[in-house]
Amino acid sequence: ENDLERLTKNAEKEQYYERIEQQIQGLKTTIDLSKKNDLDTFKAQIKKILEQEIATRYTLEKGAIETSFDSDRDIIKAIEVLGNEEEYNTLLSDV
Repeated sequence: ENDLERLTKNAEKEQYYERIEQQIQGLKTTIDLSKKNDLDTFKAQIKKILEQEIATRYTLEKGAIETSFDSDRDIIKAIEVLGNEEEYNTLLSDV
């Protein structure tokens, strides 16, 4: 958006804006649509980052760590192993 704004100002300054006005408007429309879609596209990422930020602000490092538990592959796997007695015993017998 900033680059497009600079392009628009330079085009006006150099007096060729009228020749590229349609292309600039098309780019503005594309950027606006992309921004709207970005919220949906990156919803999960944004939500996770906000959760971590809020937890960090209220409970400092401990809260940030705790909010990462539900997406931590190692913790998820550990919970699975602990919930599966056969796999748990197999792992212990290998040690």
